Amino acid sequence: MRTTFFHFAISFAFILISVSSNAKQVQVNLKENEELIYEWTEKVVFKQQPRVLFPNQVTTIRFSLLVDKVETDKIFFTAKTLRSQKGFPRQGEMDFKDYGFPQLVRYYQTQLTSDLFEEILYQIKFLFEYNIAKREVQLINRNEILEQCFSILKDKEYTDDVRRETIDRINKVYIQSRMELFLTPFLLVDADIEQTNIQLKNQELKLSVLSQSKELVELGNAPGKEESNIGCTLNLQDGLLTRYSLSTIGNDSKQMQGIYPTSNYHSTEQFILLHKSIQKPQTILLCGHIDNPVSDQMVLYSVNKFFGSDMDTKTVYLEKAGNFRIEAKLLEKGFLAVINPNKKQNIPSVPILFYAEPGD
Repeated sequence: MRTTFFHFAISFAFILISVSSNAKQVQVNLKENEELIYEWTEKVVFKQQPRVLFPNQVTTIRFSLLVDKVETDKIFFTAKTLRSQKGFPRQGEMDFKDYGFPQLVRYYQTQLTSDLFEEILYQIKFLFEYNIAKREVQLINRNEILEQCFSILKDKEYTDDVRRETIDRINKVYIQSRMELFLTPFLLVDADIEQTNIQLKNQELKLSVLSQSKELVELGNAPGKEESNIGCTLNLQDGLLTRYSLSTIGNDSKQMQGIYPTSNYHSTEQFILLHKSIQKPQTILLCGHIDNPVSDQMVLYSVNKFFGSDMDTKTVYLEKAGNFRIEAKLLEKGFLAVINPNKKQNIPSVPILFYAEPGD
């Protein structure tokens, strides 16, 4: 369902045509180090009256957009998946697949599955360039993405044939699908909000401005006989969507041929901005004073790796007055330790533990 929807969105909704030739288009306004976190959820049920043939399928993807650099005519940002889950309700319980914690399956002994592609792309960052004048977004690290995917497959000891087939499908299908998801906030960058109706290019469906304030614009199509009902909220401050909803009722007989030939489905999708903030620098600055030091050094210990217990260290020398200043990398919040190591006696140094976050 998701691939079909986002293909529709990018092909027809990303470029909007306005009624007036003097259209006042929405301006994208982002700041460096600004981070936006979004979540997309789709619920699908396949039905054949009077009974349900296939249980609800719930897919959730959470991702972040981090603005790396803002120039006069371009904006560079990074998209990264934060959560990717798929669930199947069964008799009051939910069976979940979490692609951030993949099952230990030797896929090269079986046929390729969509799970494999999701698990690989979960780890990959997408780098984009937004052209302010042309209102176009371009992926600028496709080759690097494919190289990272190849490296992941190689580390998992897949055969050459499986690696080639997987990389080919990622390049032709899955990168595009993930791009369309990441670029959903930009769907209305060409909208003329001063018009009563906004028509999607090459589509009969029109969006109407339902309400408007200085900060937000609510749009939607009037409920009726249409197979799809759309509603969205546009933030005029940054020019991006903060909410997008889509309800679709249709027949999926071609896709389900041979399984449920007469099936139809009801799909509901929700896309929402969860959080917006200015990301702090991934460093820490620690200053202090030591009375009666046992050595002329101070050592800071921190953990910056997601897995494992290996610690990063940063060593500095004390000033004659006993003052010190340590600036080090800190990727995640947590507990750190600083020590004045005793090198003259075989006595363990007592660590000073403290809590810190990036940017402190």
